Amino acid sequence: MISSGSAMEVDFRVRHHLRNGITSKTSKRALWDDIKKDYFVNLLCQYVSHSPKRNSWNRETWEKIREEMKERFAGSNISTEQLRQLERDLKKLYKSIKHIESQPGFRWDHDNKMLEASDNDWQKLFKADPKARKWHSKMLPYYSGLDTLYKGAYEIEYDSSTCLFFY
Repeated sequence: MISSGSAMEVDFRVRHHLRNGITSKTSKRALWDDIKKDYFVNLLCQYVSHSPKRNSWNRETWEKIREEMKERFAGSNISTEQLRQLERDLKKLYKSIKHIESQPGFRWDHDNKMLEASDNDWQKLFKADPKARKWHSKMLPYYSGLDTLYKGAYEIEYDSSTCLFFY
């Protein structure tokens, strides 16, 4: 909306929002790169032992995590709700990867940090679920942290309408 300022001012605001993890002035969703996600997952792992229940974090812990994220990524304006949403999204992502990993011929390659299977197995998966194509040759550097957090905590029930194949 250029009417509220010059094109240069609008461009500056867009760059500022992108740099600080804000998708738009009115959006409550943040943009997360792999570096931020990895750091966040490590914080979740660090603080999970402070929780009375497995994989639940209290208000004070979420605030500590938010402060550490703000300190590590100076200038970012991350809210506790954005962090909670990211954790929910990462949980869905984990379930999606575990579902694929449970398919015959698939395994997690810890060295390359990606799913591994023969081309034939990938093609079978693509026919069954075209959205899974996103994971072919896609690195996921924070998967081992997610596995630490969620392994055995959830039965993997695949529902293509809720699984996230777009990360």
